[in-house]
Amino acid sequence: MRIFLLIIYISSLIIAIEIKPKLDLVLRYNTNDEKYTNIGQMLKGVEKVKFDASVVGGDFGVDISYDNFNFVIQGSSVVDLKNEDDPLKIDTTYFDNDQKEFSYLSNLYISYQNKLSSIRVGRQQYNNNLVNKNKKIISNQYQGIYFDYTKDNYKTNVFYFTKIASSTVANVVPFNHHYGAIGYGMGYNVGNFTDISKHITNVDHNTKGAIVFDGEYSHQGTKINVQNLYVDNFFNTFYLEAKNSYKVKQTKVSARVSVIFQKDIGENHFAKKYNNKKINGKMYQGSLNFDYHNLFGSYTYSKTFTDKDAVLDGTIISPFSNKLGWIKGPQTAHAFVANTISRQYLIGTSLTIYKLPIVIVIASNKYNIKDNFINHTDILTKEDFIHTKLYLSKNLNFVLQYSQGKNLDLQVTKNTNTRAFFSYTY
Repeated sequence: MRIFLLIIYISSLIIAIEIKPKLDLVLRYNTNDEKYTNIGQMLKGVEKVKFDASVVGGDFGVDISYDNFNFVIQGSSVVDLKNEDDPLKIDTTYFDNDQKEFSYLSNLYISYQNKLSSIRVGRQQYNNNLVNKNKKIISNQYQGIYFDYTKDNYKTNVFYFTKIASSTVANVVPFNHHYGAIGYGMGYNVGNFTDISKHITNVDHNTKGAIVFDGEYSHQGTKINVQNLYVDNFFNTFYLEAKNSYKVKQTKVSARVSVIFQKDIGENHFAKKYNNKKINGKMYQGSLNFDYHNLFGSYTYSKTFTDKDAVLDGTIISPFSNKLGWIKGPQTAHAFVANTISRQYLIGTSLTIYKLPIVIVIASNKYNIKDNFINHTDILTKEDFIHTKLYLSKNLNFVLQYSQGKNLDLQVTKNTNTRAFFSYTY
């Protein structure tokens, strides 16, 4: 009788368990046409280079759920469909540190959720302004503990993490280069979980990890968001954003402002690379937005400051996110570099063509970068781009982007880039 009851109990458990595929896949193609400055020609050995790349990749795995519990296991992989041998014609932001295909175990966590809160433990993604996915083919993955709580008009979450595996976007950074502070890290750990201190400095300092807090209050047209990132023996970053929106007849108008401050903490391991200077970053940004029927647009402005006695002249150190600044494009994310004034003009429309929703955006970014650690001279970086997104189904969409950048850095005087990709999530 006991055996019979045990069989019934186990059978009920099996019936209650639900197993679903968990997929986030991309088929991607792009072309690049780069023209180099005199400095770029000296380093590259050519005046210009034109190439294309095509890959397929993303995250794939299963989500096993029982009652309020979920267990997720996913691998991430990138497969090269072109196999280019010339290093000047390889888009490094698609591959691992050796510019090769790769696969690794990316997501591995268990979670519990109820009506008001949830907790998640293991390898996972996280996404806000200070700690971001930085996704292109695969995302940044973090190893840690996540908790969130939502009630009425309040939402909050806390995430403590000790390790990170970088997305392929990190390969935009030359090895051990200080550009890594601006969104990517310097540890060159694509598809490989490393201590966050090694990700930031390429040296394992055995710190106690990092903790990020994100709290939001919203009521009617007002929203206030507070974020804080504390990285042990490195820095503390504070982010405050306020937004208010209202309607004028059939037009929705909104305005939002943000301020970001950053100071060093404890031993400040990052400063050891920069003559033990302090970390002292500050940034303001604001935007005006309108939405009228199927038409929308915005004007965004941001300003960073300079401190010659600070690391990287006062640039905000952001090794976990290249989305700290609101102004960015397919090729540019320069807004939080020290001593920079950035502007973006954007207009777009949402339409329905043959019963398929489509969004079209046209934008122009300008970054007026003054004398700082990157250029040691003034430089005006520009990018104009068109972004089109077609929603083919609930799970499948198609994106086409065209952008043209000027003076992206001291090496590239002009770059024309076209990207096309299908994205499937389930």
